[in-house]
Amino acid sequence: MWQLVSITLYGGAPGEIGGNRILLEWPEHRWLLDFGTRFGQTGRFFEEFVKPRGATLGLRDYLRMGLLPPLDGLYRSDLCAHDPAIFGRYKGHSMYRKVEHVDGVLLSHGHIDHLGCIGFLKEDIPVYTGLMTALIGKCLQDPNPTRVDGEFNYLVPRDSKESGEILEVRKGPRVQRQYYVAETDPALGAAMEQLREFWSWVPGERSSITAKPLEVRDPAKMGLRFWRVDHSIPGSGAWGIETPIGWIIYSGDLRTHGHSAYRTEKFAKEAAALKPALLIVEGTRVPALRTVGDEVLTEPIVQQACDDVVRQTKGLVIADFTARNIERLRTFRDIAKARGRRLVITTKDAYTLERMHVIDPNIPTPGDDGIAILKEPQGNTPSWEKDVCEKHETCFVQAKVFRQRQRDPQRARRVHPLSLLLGHQQPDRHGARRRDVHLLRIRGLQRGAGD
Repeated sequence: MWQLVSITLYGGAPGEIGGNRILLEWPEHRWLLDFGTRFGQTGRFFEEFVKPRGATLGLRDYLRMGLLPPLDGLYRSDLCAHDPAIFGRYKGHSMYRKVEHVDGVLLSHGHIDHLGCIGFLKEDIPVYTGLMTALIGKCLQDPNPTRVDGEFNYLVPRDSKESGEILEVRKGPRVQRQYYVAETDPALGAAMEQLREFWSWVPGERSSITAKPLEVRDPAKMGLRFWRVDHSIPGSGAWGIETPIGWIIYSGDLRTHGHSAYRTEKFAKEAAALKPALLIVEGTRVPALRTVGDEVLTEPIVQQACDDVVRQTKGLVIADFTARNIERLRTFRDIAKARGRRLVITTKDAYTLERMHVIDPNIPTPGDDGIAILKEPQGNTPSWEKDVCEKHETCFVQAKVFRQRQRDPQRARRVHPLSLLLGHQQPDRHGARRRDVHLLRIRGLQRGAGD
């Protein structure tokens, strides 16, 4: 009986945080459970300024360095147009196999270690997920629309250059991947209508797109279940797949210490009622809750600790978190307002938050009291950013303000992880004391690998 269903982990195996790529198959169906970036494997060979040459060499670096499994037939043909025999070199590889058809990707949430490699998949492989996750993927791609490893929403077709050795962008429209919303809540209909034009738009005055509108698909009619769960990014979900051996449950990333803990509890009860044959759970801290002394560490405790630091600091405070962590964003917005400061976010964050707000009006936007946008010096303003500038002209703070009035703004952005808290006053070369600059790094509450 167990031979009826096969599960292969091409990432996210025990000992690896994130990078989930799970192929679930039986004779009638074949599903991918997420298809994310493997940060650990990628970090062995590449770093911020040394990247795989996807734009010019397509799949070549990714296959050679083990960043993608050699699954012949799974990936876009245009990414090996300059090297059509590439998979012939991997027939002796232990992971090599032909994949004729995939029903779709069951995407759990919008962290890169779960969606980061979706852009490599054949263009006819659809994605099933929640509305918020679908939207986040597009907002992540729009500021960098032509990065192969960032084509989460629409593809930039490529052709072999005349020399036959490298790829170049094909003239013509972008090609949008089909996304199906696995939530049947009627209340989402209004948000989908409001986002319809945005979904079918791509940045760049000369760019166009072969659009595929968002569609709702009831997972129950496909032998699937989709539950929302609590996680550090909105829209996170878990999946249930009905198979010949019974239900297989895939949790994606989840937690129970956030404001939406009730979602995780509801998922656990309903999934248990299905009496699953197999439970696939991702969790790096499942055995015990994080504590400080005798207290379970929760977001209110983090807020109080951060507020204490901000209250005692006269200078600039830099907080390390992604703005898509909405609970943490609210925490620092509330702290900033209470202390007469402003929470300053980037234009990319503002671009994403504005669209997320359409789905969930409780998500802060640049128009909220206490939130401003950093105006960084630059030459040409890209079309996606012009949209932010026009809609929120009065919300911008010039970069020079950080030098002239260091004690006013509180800037929140993702920075390189350092220690929990660095506070220092260092004398300059003339012996004068500089204003305090504090870097606030929150530890204890687990971040997803894709945060």
